[in-house]
Amino acid sequence: MNRNDLLIAVAKATGMKIKDTDKMIVMTFHQILLSLARHENVSIMGLGSFRVRKKKPRKARNPRTGETLSVGEKYGIIFRPSKLMKQYVNKSPKVETSTLSLARPRIELPAAPVRKTPALRDDPGAPKIDGEVLPDAVPDADRVRGDDDEKDGGDT
Repeated sequence: MNRNDLLIAVAKATGMKIKDTDKMIVMTFHQILLSLARHENVSIMGLGSFRVRKKKPRKARNPRTGETLSVGEKYGIIFRPSKLMKQYVNKSPKVETSTLSLARPRIELPAAPVRKTPALRDDPGAPKIDGEVLPDAVPDADRVRGDDDEKDGGDT
């Protein structure tokens, strides 16, 4: 699966427009990258965690010439998959692949007005898609995330 496949799959699953889905995916990856650039760990429930690790300076050898080189300290990113991801990949008998879900309990999101910050539009470093600066607020903030109404587990 590549980024385009992910985009189409998420758009179909959520019923969102492709353009809105693309913005959501780009901003999600952007926020993960910003956190890692600040050397913060990122944990995503059901997927795994990204950790930044400092690598010590070391001696290396050029295989072509045999010359010894000094490699300075640097940072690397380590991904550790969650237990659930390992079960998905290994198709554990405990996991029914036709009903796999990362659904969370129903959460009501507060309605928020859509703001377009002039400072963000003037910022040359602001994230953009097709030359358009991404909004700093979610336009559908009053949408409900989670399971369908029929699956709320209450008495009907």
